[in-house]
Amino acid sequence: MKQIKLLAARQSHYLVQLILTIALTIDLNKSTHSKDHTVLETNNLYSQLITENKSNANISELEKAANNLENNGNLIDALKANEQILKIKIEHLGKEDYWVGIVLKKIGSIHAKLGNFKEAEDSLKEALRIFIKSKIEDSWEIEQTLLALGNIYKKQAKFPEAEAQYIKARKVVENFSKPNPLSSHGIYFSFGQLYHKQGKYIKAKEYYTRALNIIENLTGENSLITAMTLQSLAALNEDLSLYPQAKAIYMKVLSIFESNFGTYHIHTATVIGNLSNIFLRLNAFSEAKDYAIKELLIKEKVLGKNHPDLVMPLNRLANALVSQSNDFQGGGYDEAFDHYLRALEIVKLNFGLEHHYASLTMNNLASMLLTTDPTKALPVLEKTVQINKNIYGLSHPYTATSLNNLAAAYANIGDKTKAESFYIKSLKIKEEVLPKDHIDIGITLNNLANIYSDQGLYEQALIYSQRALKIFRESVGEYNQKTYEALTTLASSSFNAGKYSITEDAIKRVIQIQTILIQREAPFLSISKRTEFKKTFGRISELSYSLAQRNSEYNTIALFSRINLHGILADLEGNQSKLTNLSNTQYEIVKELQSVISSLSSFSLEPSERKKLNTYRETLEQSLYKILPRLKPRITSIEEVAKAMPQKSVLIEFQKYHPRVGKRWDRARYLAIILTDNHSISTIDLGPAKDIDAAIHKMTEGIEKKWSDSTQLINNVYQLVIRPLKKATNDASNWFISADGELNRMPFNSLKIPERNNSYLSESVNLRLITTGRELIDLTKGSKSSRSQNLIVADPAYDAINQVSDRVTSVENKSNKKVFRPATNQDLRVWQRLKETAIEGNSIQSLIGGKLLMREQATSNNVKQISAPKVVHLATHAFYLSKGSSKSDEAGEKAVLDPDKDSINNGDFYNLNPLIRSGIVLSEANNDDTSLDNDGYLTALEITQIDWDGTELVVVSGCESGRGEIRAGEGIYGLKRAIAVAGARSSLLSLWKVDDEATAAFMTSFYTRLKDGSGRGDALSATQKEFRTHPNEDWREPYVWAAFQLSGDWGPIEGL
Repeated sequence: MKQIKLLAARQSHYLVQLILTIALTIDLNKSTHSKDHTVLETNNLYSQLITENKSNANISELEKAANNLENNGNLIDALKANEQILKIKIEHLGKEDYWVGIVLKKIGSIHAKLGNFKEAEDSLKEALRIFIKSKIEDSWEIEQTLLALGNIYKKQAKFPEAEAQYIKARKVVENFSKPNPLSSHGIYFSFGQLYHKQGKYIKAKEYYTRALNIIENLTGENSLITAMTLQSLAALNEDLSLYPQAKAIYMKVLSIFESNFGTYHIHTATVIGNLSNIFLRLNAFSEAKDYAIKELLIKEKVLGKNHPDLVMPLNRLANALVSQSNDFQGGGYDEAFDHYLRALEIVKLNFGLEHHYASLTMNNLASMLLTTDPTKALPVLEKTVQINKNIYGLSHPYTATSLNNLAAAYANIGDKTKAESFYIKSLKIKEEVLPKDHIDIGITLNNLANIYSDQGLYEQALIYSQRALKIFRESVGEYNQKTYEALTTLASSSFNAGKYSITEDAIKRVIQIQTILIQREAPFLSISKRTEFKKTFGRISELSYSLAQRNSEYNTIALFSRINLHGILADLEGNQSKLTNLSNTQYEIVKELQSVISSLSSFSLEPSERKKLNTYRETLEQSLYKILPRLKPRITSIEEVAKAMPQKSVLIEFQKYHPRVGKRWDRARYLAIILTDNHSISTIDLGPAKDIDAAIHKMTEGIEKKWSDSTQLINNVYQLVIRPLKKATNDASNWFISADGELNRMPFNSLKIPERNNSYLSESVNLRLITTGRELIDLTKGSKSSRSQNLIVADPAYDAINQVSDRVTSVENKSNKKVFRPATNQDLRVWQRLKETAIEGNSIQSLIGGKLLMREQATSNNVKQISAPKVVHLATHAFYLSKGSSKSDEAGEKAVLDPDKDSINNGDFYNLNPLIRSGIVLSEANNDDTSLDNDGYLTALEITQIDWDGTELVVVSGCESGRGEIRAGEGIYGLKRAIAVAGARSSLLSLWKVDDEATAAFMTSFYTRLKDGSGRGDALSATQKEFRTHPNEDWREPYVWAAFQLSGDWGPIEGL
């Protein structure tokens, strides 16, 4: 403190005042924390001093108390203190004294902070009169008082009056007897703020830059005064949409403030809030939210709960929640709404609602309401327009923005005429007062483009969307939500106008941006929120399939869309899982998350407890994903996929989509997109999805129930799905198939070729099922060397009660009935023993070796504890509990538990994550008193947490283990997905109920071929072919051999 005062003694009045103010703030900051006092407690101490101090003898203590109160944000008490000081000064010095003017200037500045502009103006004018009368040479106080008066007028949007005061201040400085660089800095800085406030950004930048050059030369690049100037320049860059530049400047300011003030200071907090805004603009929603929370917590700690400086952080936090929510985060809007209301209450308490802060908060609140209830947004927006007109006049950016939002509300309720009118008014104002390439102009241009597109005025829509796109690309870059929005408008309008070349280019860029943004943002979201986040991008990518359907010239864009977007969330989750398994620093969070997921997977969990655990799980996931290394976003090219394909191969990407017809999306159809190894691409429309889905359902049901006409049902599917591909697949001997929709449930190996004497398709070509064409690239990289032995699980003791034994108990068959390994069970508490799985487990262990878990040892915990086995074989019951809403669901699937046995037979259960509703059954599953983390069920959700990275093959030898919930663009949510996320390179799962004895024999034959060196795909095909002519005639039926479907790596398993 002494060094600062010595420095101050050698500087001008301007620097003296600033340095002493900073010094007092630093002292307060240090003393507050060293004594473990909050700032509010310190305020109370100073307030007590004010009430007790009546004499001039202690005036210095009173002045220090007043300064600290103001610096801490306790403006009411600071005002009272200065009014008391004023009385003492007048009593001892007379009301015309220079130092009385100093106090009046201080009182005026406090009134200005409180929004008491009339009182502030009166005090400052009286101070100015005293300073002029005193005739002090080179009076810094005159200059500063004029600038303060100008600031008051600027806050009231009285810009001409403000400019007049600044001009007077500049003349005072010009008449100084010698140059004063600090005063010159103050003049340029004030003019910069004035033009900035007026929206004259180019002029503002010129003055800010002059001010910055002066102060850097005088005090250095890292001084506090330089930092404060930089902060305003960064804000200008933000308004100019130069977000990366603004971010870099704010980061520098933050570093300077933290070095001088520490973290818990309002200046530090404010720049943290500035960065929150930048992250929001850059679509980095997680960082925006985190920085907003940090700013709010600091300011609440420093200033208390009702200080006006909390209005902006509350708005920032609410804005981040709304942007991060947008219908994909439950509860985000509710929390944001609460923050907006709290901000309005603070504004009302401190200023009344006819205030800029009220307008700003109402505007943000209304923007949120536009997406939830536009009719409620209308009156709020009309109020903001009126407030902004009253404060700033008609020709101001704030008024233009409120008009833009009012237009959006009318557009949302279908009044396109009023919407167009208000958009045009908004655009006219923005083009008058903003730079021509400002982002706000782009926003209104794109909004008008959407209005014209809705009205069928596609040419006008194209003009406006292209103008908006140019602005967004220059201001925020390619990979930004605003650029994405302009491109979707351009794609839709050009498609409807028949200008397909423009559509193709726009869609390709849309897909690239969507792919990058999902990979950039989704990693920070909890797993349950990612699907909804993906949905927020809409279905504009489906235009690529409509485009290809209309003209084969656009086949490339259809394939580009499919290979980049399909299954993107599964890839993301799997890649993050691998990062988790490789890192030790996140070990505690990972273990806690695994424990929570085990508890969530229990079917006996109470709904209220499940809700709490889900919330905790999301918190843990977000904490974990924030500290994991960032994944590098990846765009996959068609050339990369084609290079990964062997000779004489085709990739067949089946896509279920809704064609675009005019302004509407038509009924779903299937499209086959075919890529050959020589890079040629073709698309084939397969027809209405409704017909194909029905045919597949009848076929699988016919096979499973051995209907007499099952052969015809198989042929019907062949004619619908495969025959149309004949020309495009030509002489290819390898078919890589990526299914979509109900095609995921189709047994491709059961299909016959009628024109080849009903020979099987799998005998003519090698059928290789993959999740997405991207998978081919990863599979060419080769497998990791497995870190462990094989794992075989068979014949669990479903009725076991905490018994552990190395002995395989004798197998008894008390019935001659066939035993199935059902995926659906009316009562998950009663599972029948599968006697053949004991034989199956022993047989497979004798072939490939490894750890065999049977009877009481076959627990979920024991399975989880073995990392990355080479092969995992699970011979037991599998289950999938569907939502019960589909007509194809069996009655048994609609009642999960008996109502008298801790029933979970309610709608809430069926809305659970499908990865909880699917899994395998293990030891102790029939017992009521098992622990939550070892309850006899290994759900698909739990499997996602197992380390199977490097595992070559996972086989679930049970009924319908391949079932799950089909989700558009992501495939089946069930065991198949979970196994892939866990890191396994391939899986073998069943499509329907399988016979216990036949399955045991089938698996033994399959593993015999694997052991002999056959590839997984070839071993499966050969085993299926063997069973088609099996001595046991019952086993020749497709329901026995066609049930199991291999997905993923088809090659041999080395070292088996």
